[in-house]
Amino acid sequence: MASGRVLLECDWKGIEGVLVGWFANDQEYMRLAKIGVHDYFCAHILASKGKISVSEIPSLSLADAELKPIFRDLKTRFPKDRDDAKHCVHGQNYGMGPRLMADMYEMPEAEAKRLQKMYFELFPKIRNWQRSVLDRASRECKLRNPFSYEMPLWEVYRWDSKRQCYVLGEDAKSAIAFLPRDTAAAMLKEVLLRPSIRQLVNEGIVLASTHDSITAEVDERDLMSTAMLLKREMEAPVPELSNLSVGVEAKAGCSWHEEAMEVLDLSPVSQPL
Repeated sequence: MASGRVLLECDWKGIEGVLVGWFANDQEYMRLAKIGVHDYFCAHILASKGKISVSEIPSLSLADAELKPIFRDLKTRFPKDRDDAKHCVHGQNYGMGPRLMADMYEMPEAEAKRLQKMYFELFPKIRNWQRSVLDRASRECKLRNPFSYEMPLWEVYRWDSKRQCYVLGEDAKSAIAFLPRDTAAAMLKEVLLRPSIRQLVNEGIVLASTHDSITAEVDERDLMSTAMLLKREMEAPVPELSNLSVGVEAKAGCSWHEEAMEVLDLSPVSQPL
């Protein structure tokens, strides 16, 4: 990289969880997805194992500013349990079964089943939404997201002759994942097509994008202004999602390595007048 230039990455914070909550019409879950749903679920896991008392599970009556330091503390003190919570949250939101979760994350299948049960008891609207999506996909053989992206689906359920009942088919996980996954992709596409971002692309500043982030290479003197521009465009209300806005986190550094990237403070008070 040329001297005086740095990498900048702006990504939506918890967008997958936020969109799952949006589709499930669960405002409480959306709030947690923005500030620490993995940490909140981790607290329940810890209490179930006796590592903390039930009274130490943070109350959702607390303000976001009060919950965040509690969540950070749990993440620091119990990294393994927090990882298990994160894996369970992502896995259950996208239809992962307990056997696969046990194999992927090196835990007993009985523990994976226990965590899955706990998760859906804590967030029943997520389970209800998933079932409604599966039923609709099976009935209509397709799904359409708010941006009119469509996905054909054929075997959402299949008949199990041994058990004499319908079970989830090959397309079940795809059906559950489609709405939040492809809606996030559509949001990013819309951002990239905006004139201000296209200008950065044409100038060779925006280098790449993933499903939830934009990566750029900028002169150090332009770092904050470029970060603020990306933040503003990415946090703009989304008309297709009832003007939902998802927060953005920006990181910058000399290489695209986690340890080399530092979080930028883009709060209004930190910016020069």
